[in-house]
Amino acid sequence: MEWILFSTPFREGHTPVVFSQCMSMLDVDAYSLTTRQGSITNEGFHLQLYLTYDLEVQDLISVREEVGWIAFENEYSSFPGMRFESLRTSVSVTTNPFTLSFHNLYIQTPFFLPAIQTLNGTDTAVVRGTALLWNRADFFIEEAPGASDPIHPPESVGYIIIEVY
Repeated sequence: MEWILFSTPFREGHTPVVFSQCMSMLDVDAYSLTTRQGSITNEGFHLQLYLTYDLEVQDLISVREEVGWIAFENEYSSFPGMRFESLRTSVSVTTNPFTLSFHNLYIQTPFFLPAIQTLNGTDTAVVRGTALLWNRADFFIEEAPGASDPIHPPESVGYIIIEVY
């Protein structure tokens, strides 16, 4: 686990929404590599890489990979020609379906990007969507095949929604 510091901290009391992704492939034998972020504050966050070999989940500690990330202030608003939200759920999203109602009223189905914001549980996990409409998104936490426990503990999911019109 590595601590990443923001070059310019966000406002005090405003926890940003963070997205990360592996940008390299230094371990060519890996089945998949997932980034997870947690312990997010206005000053930085923890970054953890999860690696899967042949459906067997392993925590990646010894291999260094390049990771890209971006953070957004928690807010929702609209401007002429655009509406957006960058918020997070409470720590309540599990392997059961979760419905998120949007704050803004969108004219059409918006762009929706979710990411887990906490590091609860030890297995590789991702957000999987089941429905995206103009007023809501349905999703759940899915663990990697071969996870030690198929029931994932509750997580907070951050998301950004954008509609350009």
